[in-house]
Amino acid sequence: MPAQFFRTTRCLSADSARSTWLAWSVAAVLLGIWLAWFLGGEVTVYEVSRKARIEAREQAHAVAAPAARLVRARRVVTGQSVYAGEVLVELDDAVEQARIAEAAVRLMAVAPRLEGLQREAATRREGLLRAQTGAEAALNAARERVAQNTSARDFARLQAQRLSEEAQLGGIAAADAQRAQSESRALDAAHNALVAELVRLQADAANQSLQQRAQIDALERQAGELDAEANTQRTVLDGLREAAERLKVRAPVAGRVADIAMLSAGSHVVEGQPLATIVPPGTLVVVAEFDPVSALGRLRAGQDGRLRLQGFPWAQYGSVEGHITRVAGDWREGGLRAEFELGGGATPGVTLQHGLVGTVEVAVERVSPAVLILRATGSWLVPR
Repeated sequence: MPAQFFRTTRCLSADSARSTWLAWSVAAVLLGIWLAWFLGGEVTVYEVSRKARIEAREQAHAVAAPAARLVRARRVVTGQSVYAGEVLVELDDAVEQARIAEAAVRLMAVAPRLEGLQREAATRREGLLRAQTGAEAALNAARERVAQNTSARDFARLQAQRLSEEAQLGGIAAADAQRAQSESRALDAAHNALVAELVRLQADAANQSLQQRAQIDALERQAGELDAEANTQRTVLDGLREAAERLKVRAPVAGRVADIAMLSAGSHVVEGQPLATIVPPGTLVVVAEFDPVSALGRLRAGQDGRLRLQGFPWAQYGSVEGHITRVAGDWREGGLRAEFELGGGATPGVTLQHGLVGTVEVAVERVSPAVLILRATGSWLVPR
């Protein structure tokens, strides 16, 4: 019987506990290494954002339609660089142009009438000045005649009185005294006539001056009304031109056209409809929104992280390194907002630009795997 199972007998005799102890020793070493790593090792804990978006540090400017109009022309395309004030979209301004032409015609009609009134008023002022000069000369002449007559009248009065006294004394004939009295009375009458003529000339001069001044005032009043009408027409014309100019939708700042509405000539837009978005040149930043429950108090300025872009698999294109520059002190409906500044390195095959979306992973701490297991267990055990 032993001769028939000699191979089994040889294996049993060669079997020993050395290999078993060796296997258990290797397992114990590996377990010790794992326990050392599990209890004393450190792993990086990342806080991942709900969403993130690359934006220009200078705020993008949205341009809207100023009024409901038909589109006349679209002057730019997406991605085009524009300068401040460049026309992006032209809206139909036929109504404003018709009103501008009408207001311009009315203004042109007022101008010659105003010029005529002003010229007539100037002519009448010059005529009034000449009439006043002539009236003053006539009055001066009349005053001179009155003065001459006054001297002759006074002399005649003295002469008549003297002759009358001599006639009473018998020195001269009574007829000579009566003649002197008659000449004195004639000079008195002439004096009264000259004074009356002077008063009449003064009244006529004052009346003519008042009439001419009234006519000049009427002309100036009409000219003032026409000037006010002209100013009103100019104001209306300026307002219409400004309204027509607003229908040329211009870029508010220099930058790049991030988005432009696909509008063709004849398309209709409503007031307030978005037409374009202009992104000014400047540094790009990432605006990320995190879960406030886990991120509030753990995110701080200066923490490192990385951006992974959607549409560009990170395994192929990699990620962009950076760090947090600002963290909001409170959170809103979207989450806890944080700004992430990109590092200087570029991602091969990806051009970073305004509007790209992705997620931001921020390293918040380094802990042992045992702590992570305990946290996960505690979160699972605590009811929510």
